[in-house]
Amino acid sequence: MLKGIDVSSYQGTVDWEAWRRKGLAFAVAKATEGRTIRDSTFARNWNELRRVGLVRGAYHFAHPGNDAKAEADFFLSTVRARGLETGDLVVLDLERTDGRSAAYVSSWARTWCSRVAKAVGCDPIVYTFLSFAQAGNCAGLGGHPLWIADPSRTAGEPRVPAPWKHWLLHQYDVEPIDADVANVSTAAGLRAYGIGGRDDTAVVVSLGAGRDQNVAPGATESIEWHTEYTDRHGVHAADDSSVIVDRSYWVVGDALVRVSGLRPDDPVDIMWTRMTRDGTAVKDDAWRVTYRADPTGGLTVSHSGQVGIADDVRFRLRVHNPNPVPITVSGSTTARLTLLAY
Repeated sequence: MLKGIDVSSYQGTVDWEAWRRKGLAFAVAKATEGRTIRDSTFARNWNELRRVGLVRGAYHFAHPGNDAKAEADFFLSTVRARGLETGDLVVLDLERTDGRSAAYVSSWARTWCSRVAKAVGCDPIVYTFLSFAQAGNCAGLGGHPLWIADPSRTAGEPRVPAPWKHWLLHQYDVEPIDADVANVSTAAGLRAYGIGGRDDTAVVVSLGAGRDQNVAPGATESIEWHTEYTDRHGVHAADDSSVIVDRSYWVVGDALVRVSGLRPDDPVDIMWTRMTRDGTAVKDDAWRVTYRADPTGGLTVSHSGQVGIADDVRFRLRVHNPNPVPITVSGSTTARLTLLAY
């Protein structure tokens, strides 16, 4: 893990050379707040972080009481004026509701993130804290890298609230300065989350808005998905069960699959599969593993696979039931797809 800190005008003038000598690898500086507040130390911090060679990020403190697009544009104009480079991180600090409902706040945040992502070419990191996310204020943001504030936990061991499954940054201390760690091993790995760092697409999907799916004895079913956040790259197919592209990609799929209705030791086949337009499976690269139910008849597995797709070939998560009894794939089944261009 990499060590970092986050700062604003509250910290005053920061000696970045001294922090670099202490082994600091990255820092995130406050740039803007709301529609009109520019942090008085941002310009200096931004320039100094570049000079001393640290991975740098800029964050915007959100006020959902304002227009999301206006706040996004204010942030963009501020950071662009100071210069954006490959590997720079952009962050939404989401911790206020301004009296708005959770549904409103999460929609506001998705709008802000979408506008910034389209402008800079990378998905903003979302900073928040546990109870705020657990209240539903971050719904639909699971596709964005998570920066979680959890100062009660050891560095690198934060709790991860829904809708996320993984974390990128952990703020584990706030005194005498906000201290963070990154869940990567190199500076290049962290810069990959920044501007121009990735030539890929990430789509986070989940099973039919919480609706369970039944799989009859001997049947194979494609898992139905719904998009958990806006797919700005347009690769999530309208059939709600596949990803479809118009160029060549490597697809890395990671799914957490939950199945019920099994008897102890009953088998279930789970596979990432390429499909043709007419729904025929491409047999040469089905990523298939047989799992068996635990002694209670339950099954929760993490299933991964990587295949190549191109043109009009679709990519699906499928479940085969070889048992004489019907089974149910839980609506809490989730999947993350990362498309890597080549």
